[in-house]
Amino acid sequence: MSVRKLTPGDWLYTQTICVPGEPTPWSVYTKQGRPGIGFEKMKAYQEMVQLHLKRHWLPRPPLTKAVALEFTFARGIPSSARKTQPRRDMWCDDHLLMRPDVTNYQKAAEDAMKGIVYLDDSQVVKVTSKKIYTEGGGYTCISIITEPSKMQEES
Repeated sequence: MSVRKLTPGDWLYTQTICVPGEPTPWSVYTKQGRPGIGFEKMKAYQEMVQLHLKRHWLPRPPLTKAVALEFTFARGIPSSARKTQPRRDMWCDDHLLMRPDVTNYQKAAEDAMKGIVYLDDSQVVKVTSKKIYTEGGGYTCISIITEPSKMQEES
């Protein structure tokens, strides 16, 4: 039995789900023996992601094969940003390089998907993520991409 490598054309887009609200990065549980503020915010964000996933993914069972994910984490431009368009664009460009980093957003979202979209995040074999600033409120868009079962192996 040989395993065939998957090429980009072998992947099928399954679904894109957008979750309204500011994305929140992954945070560690404890700060001096109790949950920190960042952890509580992350849990609330994960619950919102799970609510939208359950609404748009179920009644399908969790995937059991390889999964690829594409994330867009959009943060709303705060009122403290410059008001004129050129200065506002510069502000957004500068602040994209600041914390929180995109991998911490990604970890929080991936953990929220466990048990709903896939059984375990070890099934995620490819990830593309970006963070942006946007007018209005923030949001998280998640594209869930699966492979066809016939591509798993060849005899």
